[in-house]
Amino acid sequence: MTSGEPGATPQLGANDGRSPTRHRAMGVVGACGAGLTVWLAGAAFGADYRICVPAGCTVLDAPAMLVTIIGAGLLGWATLAAAERIFRRGRRVWTALAVATTAVSMVPIDLVAAIAVTKAALVVSHLAVAAVLIAAYRHPTRAHRRSGGRS
Repeated sequence: MTSGEPGATPQLGANDGRSPTRHRAMGVVGACGAGLTVWLAGAAFGADYRICVPAGCTVLDAPAMLVTIIGAGLLGWATLAAAERIFRRGRRVWTALAVATTAVSMVPIDLVAAIAVTKAALVVSHLAVAAVLIAAYRHPTRAHRRSGGRS
């Protein structure tokens, strides 16, 4: 029985019919879920999310973190869209840029004053959010599948 016949079990995969827009939007939602999960786990292990710089101190609460993740996700999405239009292998270029950006995002964590568990939670949250977004945004689009997978 094929998946096109009545009563057949649909098979998800390369031809699952989901649009790249929906898949990437769900990536932003997934990144928010990953970030919130890490934030809650960090709080359970004693992270107070109090960040101090010479100008003063602030507490990174969950809503601020979610707004930051949504902003980063949308900026990454826009950058990917531009890379796909500019470069023949746009997703490959974007992935290298995303990995480099994730690495650079670790630098400020080392420069702020915060307790060790807060810094550890921030590192893990950056890595978790990046992993979800990179995986979601690298998912092949229909145009990519039609072109034979060049990207």
